[in-house]
Amino acid sequence: MMKTTAIIVNYFTSNFLPPLLEVLNNDAFIHTIVIADNSNEVVLKKTTEYFSKVRLLQFEKNVGFGAAINCVAKKYKADYYLLVNPDTLPEVGLVENLIKGIEDSDALIAGPRFYWDDEKSFRLPPALGYSWGIQNAMQAANHTAADAKLASFDWSIRHERFWKETEPFYEPFLSGACLLIKNDTSFFKSGEFFDERFFLYYEDTDLCMKALLQNKTMVCVPKAEIVHYWNQSPSEKKGTFMTQSQERFIEKYYGTILNLSADKNLRSLSESNITDLGEITSSSTFEIQNIKEIESYFFELGLNSWFVPFAQTDFSKSNFQITEQVWNHLSPGEYFCRIRNTKNQTLKTWKWKKH
Repeated sequence: MMKTTAIIVNYFTSNFLPPLLEVLNNDAFIHTIVIADNSNEVVLKKTTEYFSKVRLLQFEKNVGFGAAINCVAKKYKADYYLLVNPDTLPEVGLVENLIKGIEDSDALIAGPRFYWDDEKSFRLPPALGYSWGIQNAMQAANHTAADAKLASFDWSIRHERFWKETEPFYEPFLSGACLLIKNDTSFFKSGEFFDERFFLYYEDTDLCMKALLQNKTMVCVPKAEIVHYWNQSPSEKKGTFMTQSQERFIEKYYGTILNLSADKNLRSLSESNITDLGEITSSSTFEIQNIKEIESYFFELGLNSWFVPFAQTDFSKSNFQITEQVWNHLSPGEYFCRIRNTKNQTLKTWKWKKH
């Protein structure tokens, strides 16, 4: 059997680890589990002592996500590396299905499909990635209603395709929340997976861009499923790290050709059709008015008014309420949601701020 090492980068997320470690420790396809600890959490030794496959690698300071992964890859040699976030919970068979997806597709990297909640009612979107085209589309959507509608339409098509496939399929970008990477020494000549100039965020985008430019295959494997308790980063500097990494990515691949001077205070004209609920403290009920008959609908949750990207779930009645579990996962901030039918018609859109 091929040797697979699972790598978890921990930064004050030990509370998520026990259920994740239980699944990974019982997986026959995983040889070793390495926790790369960037936070020196004292409780980790006690948390992990019951799992026979776990090895703990603690750093004196936070070296960053990519550097921690690279250090583990050099120290623990394997045929495959499963990179998995602490705030995830894999379904049984995840690694077996990802390995099969790589071998059948002759791929370098494979990723699963993500759900947001334990009930697997909310489908999370494909990885957005980054390109000049995506950047321009997002900027245009922030300025005009027409571009916002077109960006939303294009993304809905991509989201639908992502969730309709039943066999492994090509995706240009995969989410770093869970990746299976083949240890291809002809590609990873230095033995490192990530560019350590990206301290946090964009490591996965950079890896996929590098693979894309060298004609390597990346696949999403529909039979591989995992719950990702998304948006649970403990860092108060999340926005700063993301902006810094995006700037490094742009400089690496595009130089100065991108004009990033768009006025971030401008909002899409399409927001004139959005019901503003203001600040709310608990899950509200979202209702469709004046419908003649009940049919199938999508409830979609996003971070901008053109919903690129969005999390999606199905329902078939005149109203929808977010479950307490999902509501509790939402970090404080501004959110948008909409109800859309299967004909791609948006019936109602709301926005609110969670305290």
